[in-house]
Amino acid sequence: QKTELSQKLSDEVAQIKDLDLLLGIVLAEARWFVNADAGSILFRSDNELNFSHAQNETLQPGKKLIYNTFTVPIDNMTITGCVASTNKALNILDVYNLSDGLTYKFGQWFDEVADYQTQSMLTVPLTTRLGMWLAYCK
Repeated sequence: QKTELSQKLSDEVAQIKDLDLLLGIVLAEARWFVNADAGSILFRSDNELNFSHAQNETLQPGKKLIYNTFTVPIDNMTITGCVASTNKALNILDVYNLSDGLTYKFGQWFDEVADYQTQSMLTVPLTTRLGMWLAYCK
């Protein structure tokens, strides 16, 4: 079923000309595929990642999140920054219970501001032909 959905999505994506709409659809489908409550798409700009799209079914069901105007440095201090720095995916089951000795930490800022509780994160580096870096799901 998921293979058929992937092909259907690929066909639909090829028809969409509006980048904002396209990224919203890609994020929603990626979240559905991994059963994620929330997810974000970030673009690489020099030495930082800029939030482009964010969705959270708990906070704003079916809508684009308003908390998407901040950046993350590309370094090994944050989960997302580390994935962008190493170009390797991270699948973390409990962001509040990371092993000692890891260079990266979970940034609790969003959870505190939004009164949200992130549990797990699948952070995946995705690159386009243009070198843009995309996406993680919670």
